[in-house]
Amino acid sequence: MDKEEVKLPKKLEIENIFLSMGSMASYALLPIFIYNSTKTVRDGRKINMPVTLSFFNPLQGYSCADILSEACWKYGVPTQFLSLQYGVDSMGDKKYIGLYVSFAVPKSQAYYADVILHQKQGEFFYMMTSKSLIKNGIPSHRYQMKKYLPQGVYAKPKSLDMMFGYLLFGGRLNVSKIKVKKDKVDIEVKNEAHLPKRTNHGRMNNTKISKNKSAKLGKTYK
Repeated sequence: MDKEEVKLPKKLEIENIFLSMGSMASYALLPIFIYNSTKTVRDGRKINMPVTLSFFNPLQGYSCADILSEACWKYGVPTQFLSLQYGVDSMGDKKYIGLYVSFAVPKSQAYYADVILHQKQGEFFYMMTSKSLIKNGIPSHRYQMKKYLPQGVYAKPKSLDMMFGYLLFGGRLNVSKIKVKKDKVDIEVKNEAHLPKRTNHGRMNNTKISKNKSAKLGKTYK
């Protein structure tokens, strides 16, 4: 695919105008997200202000909602959609028509969210376009080669777009596919002890007794 051949169609340019109008409504709903995010912080006197993150999605199999679900919601990070625009960008040696997506996350979880989003780029084929966040002098993209797994705690909807996303696309967003798996531990204990046993003649003999125990999740089954 030649880079010069990829241009944004007029149809999508017109659609961008309507998407811009939708973004105005998203910003108008941002105070709801801030209020719901602030309620969850330990120090309620501080406002949990939003931090804006963004990525480019070439739409090669995963929707923007899929990406937010896999890289944020499953890790307990709520989001608030802000803007959506069609555009053309380079990924590797090719140019793609895709969507520029910007969204807000709570400041208290922004660095963590940025780390996960950088790690998921290769898996879900999108490109982060926002500047990497820095914490203690370490940029978030430094951890992009590591892999963190969801802990089984989903983000509760703190914005209207998340509420509609769970309601309309809950099954497709793989929300129900993550389960909290408890480790099953099988322990076999062989306890051999020489215990005295009284015989019919009144004398004590040493009898070898073997016990097998199996422990599962703190319970002992004999």
